[in-house]
Amino acid sequence: MYINRGCTSLFIHVDNTLYCSIRDGHQIVKISLDSKDSTWSNVAGMGCAGSTEDMLDQPFGIYVNDNYDLYVADTGNDRIQLFHHGESKGITVAGRTLGERFALDKPSSIMLDADNNLFIVDSGNQRIVRVGANGFRCLIGCSKTSCREPNQLCHPLTAAFDSYGNIFITNQYMNGIQKFVLSKDSCTSFVNKPKLSECASWYSSGIIVANSSTTDLSPFTSFISINNTLYVADQTTKTIHIWLEKSENPTKTICSSYNFSTGFFVTLTGDIYIDNGNSSHISKWSLDKTSTNTTLYINRGCISLFIHVDNTLYCSIRDGHQVVKISLDSNDSTWSNVAGMGCAGSTEDMLDQPFGIYVNDNYNLYVADTGNDRIQLFHHGESKGITVAGRTLGERFALDKPTSIMLDADNNLFIVDSGNQRIVRVGANGFRCLIGCSKSWCSKLDEVCQPLTAAFDSYGNIFITNQYMNGIQKFVLSNNSCTLSVNKPKLSECASWYSSGIIVANSNTTDLSPFTSFISINNTLYVADQTTKTIHIWPEKSENPTKTIYSSYNFSTGFFVTLTGDIYIDNGNSSHIIAFFIHGDNTLYCSIRDGHQIVKISLDSNDSTWSNVAGMGCAGSTENMLDQPFGIYVNDTYDLYVADTGNDRIQLFHHGESKGITVAGRALGARFALDKPTSIMLDADNNLFIVDSGNQRIVRVRANGFQCLIGCSKSWCSELDEVCQPLAAAFDSYGNIFITNQYINGIQNATLTLNCAESLEIEAKWSIFNCTPNCTVQATIDPSINLTLNELFIPARTLSYGVYELKLTVTMQALSNLFSSQSAFVKINPSGITANLVKFGTSLITSSYEENLILDPGKHSINPDETMFNASDWTYRYRCRLYNSTHMGRDSYIYENTSSCFSNRADNMLAWRYNSTDDSQSSVTIPAKSLKYDRTYQFSVFMINRRNMTSQATGYLLVRVDNARTPIIAVACVISTMCSPNLDYQYINPSTQVALFSVCTGHYRAISNIQWNIYQGSNDSLTTVVEWTRFNHTDSSQNFHFLGLNTTNFTAIKTLFINNPNIEFWRFEVVYTFYTETSSSALDFIINQPPENGTCSIDPKNGTTNTLFTINCTDWFDEDGIQDYSFYRKNLYIYIH
Repeated sequence: MYINRGCTSLFIHVDNTLYCSIRDGHQIVKISLDSKDSTWSNVAGMGCAGSTEDMLDQPFGIYVNDNYDLYVADTGNDRIQLFHHGESKGITVAGRTLGERFALDKPSSIMLDADNNLFIVDSGNQRIVRVGANGFRCLIGCSKTSCREPNQLCHPLTAAFDSYGNIFITNQYMNGIQKFVLSKDSCTSFVNKPKLSECASWYSSGIIVANSSTTDLSPFTSFISINNTLYVADQTTKTIHIWLEKSENPTKTICSSYNFSTGFFVTLTGDIYIDNGNSSHISKWSLDKTSTNTTLYINRGCISLFIHVDNTLYCSIRDGHQVVKISLDSNDSTWSNVAGMGCAGSTEDMLDQPFGIYVNDNYNLYVADTGNDRIQLFHHGESKGITVAGRTLGERFALDKPTSIMLDADNNLFIVDSGNQRIVRVGANGFRCLIGCSKSWCSKLDEVCQPLTAAFDSYGNIFITNQYMNGIQKFVLSNNSCTLSVNKPKLSECASWYSSGIIVANSNTTDLSPFTSFISINNTLYVADQTTKTIHIWPEKSENPTKTIYSSYNFSTGFFVTLTGDIYIDNGNSSHIIAFFIHGDNTLYCSIRDGHQIVKISLDSNDSTWSNVAGMGCAGSTENMLDQPFGIYVNDTYDLYVADTGNDRIQLFHHGESKGITVAGRALGARFALDKPTSIMLDADNNLFIVDSGNQRIVRVRANGFQCLIGCSKSWCSELDEVCQPLAAAFDSYGNIFITNQYINGIQNATLTLNCAESLEIEAKWSIFNCTPNCTVQATIDPSINLTLNELFIPARTLSYGVYELKLTVTMQALSNLFSSQSAFVKINPSGITANLVKFGTSLITSSYEENLILDPGKHSINPDETMFNASDWTYRYRCRLYNSTHMGRDSYIYENTSSCFSNRADNMLAWRYNSTDDSQSSVTIPAKSLKYDRTYQFSVFMINRRNMTSQATGYLLVRVDNARTPIIAVACVISTMCSPNLDYQYINPSTQVALFSVCTGHYRAISNIQWNIYQGSNDSLTTVVEWTRFNHTDSSQNFHFLGLNTTNFTAIKTLFINNPNIEFWRFEVVYTFYTETSSSALDFIINQPPENGTCSIDPKNGTTNTLFTINCTDWFDEDGIQDYSFYRKNLYIYIH
């Protein structure tokens, strides 16, 4: 094919149209590769250089998207122009006219990703930038190094993605091709946000990573990257040392002349930002450099830095009592204030010596407001903060000079409480101390001492800057699960147990004398035999012990087995430990009966010091004292339950509290009276189960009151299968209760009963989770939606756009610990709007020459995702042309002087005007006598969403002008979903009937007649205009194909389309006759053609019911795209639709 000038850039669209960018001709042209016509047609540009919206200057790269919209790198004008399909005037989507931040210098190439974000080769600035819904951002070549190294971006000309997102760039400087590998494809923060359970715990002894004793360094501040590279700033030697993961020594050192402060941050690309400590500027090093290459000036020093994923740098100015920010992608060197008034204060809009800062995914800012002993949260765009930790929330939340902040994946807040020398967590389940909770005040080098900053690595380990030892400590995550070693079965409120217990082990059955026992979560039974000083182990369903452990100890009831099978047991001699409990964080709790207290110790620590949890060490009945405590239980939130035997009560000590609350006992009323309670269990709903030993029974305490479960008949040990002198109890995973019975010196199993009459009844419960960014947040659902049926119905417009997990959980009512769950994932997409110029989107109307014509897409358009169409969300551009099969007028904007529509307007009156009160131009009026009568005009509107330019719609209308004053008739489908708009037409499947209705709008006189006329259309290949002729049908076929030819409602039976397969276009016109005039309107349809040209095969062709058949369908084509394949079996034959 020939063209009179060279093409600087080519682009071939999926419809096989070739686009050519003619740089010296200042225009873009195209040609169809499927056509024999060798004529090129102009798409953009006037053929001469210019900077107006319809001109180009030396265009280079081009890109045509799925909607046929053209992007042009308008190199000479330093901008990117977007020409919507069919438009000759472009819109600037990147360039200096949009603001300095969007400035380009000789852009030369364009790419789009799957979300239509724009990637630009900004050749003059030697960089690759991205423009999208979230703004403008530099991606590659952002350091302005000016071609110093061969692997740097230098004089880039073109770029292209591969399927993985890597970018290949033509580099003119090296006369070659470079590949820039995608390093990150998520909005992952520059800092680690590990997924941690509510029960996560850390070893109390820290590992010294770096200090003057170990590395000849004096670390002052540090940073951990998401690939676990450790960066340490040494204030003494003015160096930055870098440890790669698993490296014992630094792998790189950067030397400087600056006195570093704690303001220190490293980006994903390895760029290091650090405050120089002299209160004047922030320096930046690139990873491949050993000296500074960028300087940001600020009038005061930054004590802390944070860089968000949008490349905004936040700076905490301690002495200035404020937090400021600046965009690293902008040429603007002005800092803007985010929080604080610039002077010290304690009100909600003020700060006092702020230190550490953190900005979350939603741009909300957390500030360690050190001078006010609090953590402030400033929501995005808000100047007033909310206190999320500090004494004002209660004494339990009190902080002392907090200096640093971290967030985990669930946005729980981790705080360096520097004055209290500890690390604490604040989350949905409250406030908890994690590290440095023993108040030992720097007695050992491996303890937290004068902590200043902290950071997670990707595993959840915490690195702390320790001022006391002038070094960095690593506190290793020891446990990241809330799984306890004891069973917590899910039990219904009506759960009951058989009153007769099964003797599992005693001297009569097993030659054993069981004294205490334990049930693991896999239902292994451990029994300690005090007589033989042995421990016997029964796996689930075993009739006899499979293992025996021998000892020389006299066992007491202190007995516990961990998840890993480690057995802890009191030796029964002199320690007086009556009960053990090991929490998921590997902390061992001991109940000292004769010492009247509960103590604990970390099993992960080298420290052998026990710390007190409850009780004063002497017997008493006040809220902070105990009397001969026995059984203990620690729940998921570290709250401690104690069977305070001597006081006949159960005490609850909330985490960190020394004063207990009585949750069962006579003090709550006679109904709650206990007699020497000795053991405690909790179920999955935290209902409390108590061994009420003196009353020889098992009771339950819950929100609905107090209930006796086992041993309620007061028969006082008359039978061996009864509860008698119970000492301890434990659940298995099914909810059965194993009881240590002192009377029989054995173990009994009280089995959970199941009412057979209710055994098949189930409860269904739907849960809906928002999967943006992950499926952990439960979506907010209208209360009217029933989530307890087997089927889930969610009305339209209920869920916002995004991906959701729909999870169904089915639970047996009679045994609620038996349940099953299944999930389905659903993506909610925008439906796309229908642009209607008149009511119902009628295709053709009759308008009076003597009356105004009102086109109102802002009122009549339809957005299926909204209850009402929001006209102000859109921009509107109207076009018009004379519509004639032999002479089509020029399609032009209505405001153009050359418009062919308004040549009838000889006076100076404007031929059109906008009606909308705002600037949306959502309605336009064509005044009377602006159009010629006995003519037909085509009007169209092109609409673009103001918030999302990729959301667009076009609507068409034919207007037949009549000299008489006639009302407008509106025509629409009875079932709107049966008619799918497609530009000028409505799509209809050939196997579907068409049911229409018509209404007369405005004021009118009595109707004398209604007549429906049917037309068939043929496409004129020269004019691309459909020519309409009356459909020729006999009276018999009329009765066969049509219903309601003389009524407001009309139906065309599907046999009309089936019997006339060669007719692609159909028009159904309704004519209303009044006394002296008529008015008509019509709706035009195009047959949605089935797929064609493909084949299907089945292999093998014969077989049995056990044969695997493979059906393969290839080469099918449909101009609308193949949506899916459905296979049907009928009379042993396969049909494909």
